[in-house]
This record gives sequence, C-alpha cells and structure tokens, in this order.
Amino acid sequence: MSSKLVCPNCGAEVRLPEKSGLVFGKLFSKEGNETRYLDIEKVDENNIKKEKENSMVETKTENKKENRKSTLEAAGLNTGKYFSFEINGTQMRGQLDENGNVIQDSIVKMIMDEGCLPVEGLHRRWVMAQFFRAYNSPLGLAETMHNQEYMYQWKCLIGYGKWKGEIGTLAAMERDGDTERLNERLHFFNKELVIKLCEEYVEDLQDKIENDFPTHFKTLKDDEGNKVKIPWKNIYGKKIYESEIEKEFLAPIKHYVWNMERARNYTDLYNQLVKFVHKYVHKVNKYVTAKFLDAYKGSGAYYTLQNMVLYHKCDLYEYTQQCYRWTRSGNKYSGMAAYNYMKSKLDEYAGQGWRWVGVFRQCVEDNNYEFVLEQDA
Repeated sequence: MSSKLVCPNCGAEVRLPEKSGLVFGKLFSKEGNETRYLDIEKVDENNIKKEKENSMVETKTENKKENRKSTLEAAGLNTGKYFSFEINGTQMRGQLDENGNVIQDSIVKMIMDEGCLPVEGLHRRWVMAQFFRAYNSPLGLAETMHNQEYMYQWKCLIGYGKWKGEIGTLAAMERDGDTERLNERLHFFNKELVIKLCEEYVEDLQDKIENDFPTHFKTLKDDEGNKVKIPWKNIYGKKIYESEIEKEFLAPIKHYVWNMERARNYTDLYNQLVKFVHKYVHKVNKYVTAKFLDAYKGSGAYYTLQNMVLYHKCDLYEYTQQCYRWTRSGNKYSGMAAYNYMKSKLDEYAGQGWRWVGVFRQCVEDNNYEFVLEQDA
C-alpha cells in the first residue's frame, strides 16, 4: 500500500512511503469517464492494476470495432448500411441499401419466408398466442375453435402465404432429418389424419350433391324416337347427367385420395394434397370437422404447455381423469422434468387431442396462470 498525490494544477504525481505523514494536494481518482480529486487516502495497487486492465480491454474492443469500421470505409464500403441484433446470445446481422431498405440476406429472407427466426428452445410461439386468444375469448376455447370456417382446415394442412402448413412443415423436417421434432408433431398431424379428412370430404361431397344440388331435367329422344326426361345437376358450375356423376365427377377425386394413400414420403403427400385441395375441394361444410379440430386443439394445447413449463415457470402434475375433470394424482414436475413427462404421454394421448386440452386447463388453474399478465411482464 502507498499514498498517491496529484497536483490539481499541473497534474504532477508524488508517491509517498506507506508511513509518511505528509498531507498536501488532493488525490486523483477516476471512475468510468469521471475524474475526481479527493482527499489523500490509501490506494490499493492491485485494484489500480485491475481497473487499468479492464479499461484496456474495453478500449481494445471499441478500437477493434472502430478499426474494422475504418478499414471497411477506407475500402470504399458504406458501413452505415449494416445493422445487427442479438437473440439468446446469437448475433444476427442484416444489411440496408442506400435507401434504407432491408436487403434480402439469409436472415432477412428467413424472416420474410417463415415469419420469424428459429430460436432454439422456443416452441411454436404463434400457436401459443392463437391458443390463448381462443381460450380467453368470450365464447370460450371449444366454441371459438369450432367456429373456424371449413376451408381453414385445408389452409392449415397445405399452408397459405409463405407458410407451408402442417404437412409442408412435416415434409421439410423429414428432408432435413429432424426426426425428434418430426416424431413429436406426427402425434397430431400425420398422413393417417390427411387420408381420413380426404375420405370424409368425399363422403360429405356426395351427400351435398345428393341433397343440396337440385335436379333438373333435359328432354331428349331415345332410340325409338320417344321423348324422355334425363335428370342432371349443376355441380359447382359443371352440368352433369346424374348417371355420370360418379364417373365424371367423383371418380377423379377418389383417385387422388388413392394416390395420397400410397405417398412414399411427406414431400410426395404434400405435393399431391396441394393439387387435391386446389383442384377438387369445395366448401361442403360450414365449420371445421371434428377430426381436424381434435388434432388442432391437441397440438395447440401441447405446444402451449411446453412453453408454459419451460419459460413461464409453470409446474405440471400427474393427473387422473374423472369424467371431464382432471385431478392431481401424483408427482409434480418443473422445467425439463415437466417437458419430459409431457413427451412420455405423447403415445398414450395420440389421436386424443382433447386430453391435452384437459391437462392444459388444469395446469392454468393449478398455477394461477394469466397469459395477458405474463405477456406484459
């Protein structure tokens, strides 16, 4: 330890022996960018050394950035067109043109194509937002989801805008070898469900043709010259004799479904499903069907629960179902333990999305969870 004196006028420094009794001038002290003159006191040499080292590191980092910027500008590059941001410790970089518009680099293209950046650890945030919007609606979760118009279920399967839909996403995961996430999603949306929805559509279409399209008659002459009335229908703008409805209208649709049953992979299934929907699917019902709704609700509840236990500090219990009520019956799980418990139930709850909705409702109640408050926090 030693005493350090600094002249407030000329800045001259004098170091005194530890036991010296001289007291004059003021002590120089620097904290951050602020310079202060204090009364003389003992100075810790180790602290001074650490402060200098930290200052040197900060200066070196800033100098490195400035040097990089100067080097780029010296080469004729406009450094003002670059920007960067950080997500979960991952640095993302973008680029602007001379008019300030974002250039379509890989990061920006990902945002434009997918609507978001894939951040590891977050699970389908838009699903959680949609699910809680329905859950908090005046009509309630079940009624709100049931009131989705019929064509929405086909949009969810094949996508709209930049989104490739549930089946298109499965195809991408299969191509990329993302087996873990693929297997997880297959418990809700899969080839079996697609075929069932298509077969259900054909049945509903047949019923609609028979009951909702009026029969007209066209007078023709038979081989013997007698006048006969031939029944026909106008089906979605196409005039077809009733005797030819099966062959001319329904057979091609059934053939497409037959091809989808034999799809080799999800890319093949997706491509055929897109053609099927665009070419043949009409609004045969007012609202989404029960088969689709069960998968839709189950997927929404499952991925919402995932985010709740991993990022919103919600606990999950082992539950026993009693009629439509779920009660605690065993252990409590938190964090990754809760997530692993959920995954252990995927096979048991497969094809029963309503069970995930039951677990979700009980989890919200047990944790006194309010989505709006959590969003604002």
